[in-house]
Amino acid sequence: MKRTVLFVVLACQVCLASIAAQDAEDGQNGRDGAEPAVRMHGEMRKMSNKQLLETARRLGLALSETQWAITDGPFSKDWTPPSPEAQRFHTVSAEILRRGVEMEPLLIDFIVEEAPQQRKANQIGDVTSFTNWAIRNLLSMRSKGAVPALVKILDGFDGKVSREERVAALEALEPLTYHTFRPLIIEYGQGGDAIEHPETNAADTDLGRIADLYGKWLEVEGSDPDQWLTLACKRARKMLQSSDPRQVYLGAKFLSQWQYEPTSWRRYWRDAKPGSTLTRVVEIMKEVKVQGNAYVWRGKRLPGHCGHWIYLITCHGPRARTYSDLLIRLETGYGPDRICTLTLSVGGERLMAYYIQNLPKLRTRNALQSCRYAIDRWAGRLFDSDDERVQWWKKNRHKTQEQWLRDSLPVLAEQAGRPGNPGIEASSLAKRILPDLPMKQNIAAGDWNPRADNSVEWLKEHKSRLKYDEQKGAFRLREGNANVGTMTSK
Repeated sequence: MKRTVLFVVLACQVCLASIAAQDAEDGQNGRDGAEPAVRMHGEMRKMSNKQLLETARRLGLALSETQWAITDGPFSKDWTPPSPEAQRFHTVSAEILRRGVEMEPLLIDFIVEEAPQQRKANQIGDVTSFTNWAIRNLLSMRSKGAVPALVKILDGFDGKVSREERVAALEALEPLTYHTFRPLIIEYGQGGDAIEHPETNAADTDLGRIADLYGKWLEVEGSDPDQWLTLACKRARKMLQSSDPRQVYLGAKFLSQWQYEPTSWRRYWRDAKPGSTLTRVVEIMKEVKVQGNAYVWRGKRLPGHCGHWIYLITCHGPRARTYSDLLIRLETGYGPDRICTLTLSVGGERLMAYYIQNLPKLRTRNALQSCRYAIDRWAGRLFDSDDERVQWWKKNRHKTQEQWLRDSLPVLAEQAGRPGNPGIEASSLAKRILPDLPMKQNIAAGDWNPRADNSVEWLKEHKSRLKYDEQKGAFRLREGNANVGTMTSK
């Protein structure tokens, strides 16, 4: 669901950029009935919240007989570019997202009104419905107030909503409440959004039953929305102490996530005791034997795939360097094509030697790209060839991780200032190593790629004040430099 929301936001942003060009074309060609997008965008800013939501409804209903009808199915059925009318709907959606939480009460009323609507299918079988669309918007706002309405939809809304709408409600309830009453499937990567409640029945996936459990939970344990995350984290911490590896995995997976603030989109690590979580996962993985695409622990296959368990270690970044030899054993047994794919967030001297050693042995494109990226990331610069990477290693293998990154800062700053794709790639790497480096975008020219802003001059000015953060593998400015690290757009 998170990925769906992020995709919707990105799609809306792209529509905002492309809509101006469409408006210019409409105006020059004198299309009959064309609503100039730029003018419309200006009008939207003047609309009240209620007017904006009604405009979304009107534009969405106008798409009912087209292939771009708003439905409860996939957001995009194919790669056909949206029509000008569909672009205008998504432009309104972008404005709703921009206004954020001030739209929340109206969206909750809107979804209660729209969910039971039963419209006729168009010629290609699509039924217009705004339920999933409204749910995605409320989820992006982290709307706790929408939970009672979502439970009603999950319960079936007196038989008036489809199964697709009920599933969409469930998939929103989980990340909003941080709890679930359906069994999670580790093989599908589940577990990051919500923690299984003890009353979850592995054999019961009836949506009505799950809705009933949510309703009872909201009346007692979950009566205070401000405590939902705290309750889930405590439950996850307790699961880590279980002798059941599935419980340990789900507890660690839930804690090892970024938490986003709904208004600022700033993020923080959900786990208050990451060292303790990492230690518990490693306790299990030290006893693991690799058999094909599976891990065996005490004679039993661990749930999930190898990559799921490796992630629970490598998601801790440089903190996991202590266990580099364990990661190498686990990853090597997993298969040569996965070398560096899962450990590239960790870095350090031991893993760098491992990357260089295996670089000539790799044959698949993905494995080579992952290994090259890992070397470049922790060397702190981009290389033009594998020979250049090997030569760099021969000259610098005796140095520490911090020395590699610090010595490469001038080279990286110069690379980030280059035009074209090389500059974009170097800017992306520079932002990882120098988070306070100012970035810029030339949106007016259709370039959404962030680029370093005068990186060479910036480094000369601030280099003496950069402090190495070993847990991030990055250099941060000391206090007193709050006016840097911004993003400017044209």
